[in-house]
Amino acid sequence: MEAEDTVNDLEFLTFETVVEVTRKFQPEWRHGQTVYNVLRVLRPDLEAQIAHTELDCFQHDERVPRLLNWLRTGVPAVPARRP
Repeated sequence: MEAEDTVNDLEFLTFETVVEVTRKFQPEWRHGQTVYNVLRVLRPDLEAQIAHTELDCFQHDERVPRLLNWLRTGVPAVPARRP
């Protein structure tokens, strides 16, 4: 994936596909862990932006829909970091 501040439709589809495949090979990972780890591999620039924010789903599966929406809508402004 390109290192830009946007995610196009093809990148998002690729991201979702890699998440699905990764879940099959890493069934012990929770959904949030899988999504976060795939983002870290495919778009480390975006992972760095969301780390320790309300979009960081590594330990919080319930944040996955919000992160996916953030990615799907063209990566708007980065949320504030949590203390």
